[in-house]
Amino acid sequence: MFRYDQVCIHGAQLAYLLSTLSTASSQVEGFILGTIEQSHTVTTPTDHNAASSRSSEDSSPPSTTEKLLSATVHEFVITGRCCSFYDRGGRVDLRRVQHLLVGQTALIGWFRYRREAPLSLGVREREVHTRLEAYYGVIESRVVVPLLA
Repeated sequence: MFRYDQVCIHGAQLAYLLSTLSTASSQVEGFILGTIEQSHTVTTPTDHNAASSRSSEDSSPPSTTEKLLSATVHEFVITGRCCSFYDRGGRVDLRRVQHLLVGQTALIGWFRYRREAPLSLGVREREVHTRLEAYYGVIESRVVVPLLA
């Protein structure tokens, strides 16, 4: 299992993104570009009841291992309107994504800004997220993260 331990972003980049989103007249989408590094691994013990049901020959307690990731945001690419790189069904147009990201650093996330909308993923956003993960080969690390504001 992976989770983010920390996310680093330069203040000017965050201010630019927030300013752009606050002045947008409609929905805005884009990509988050940067780097991901594994900071460390944490092993935590699991439920005690599970440990008592195991054989007495194995003396090590059961545990869960998590790899903690550190994300550094380098820049944002604002793609514009809704469905700028996918269709209404959530199918990603990979040629459009590659065109939007020409010469850019690694994709670590994407975002969609909607005013006065619930902060939850819809069916289409889940499909886009899944397809971006599958294409960029980062399914296990959950690197591509949707950000809804």
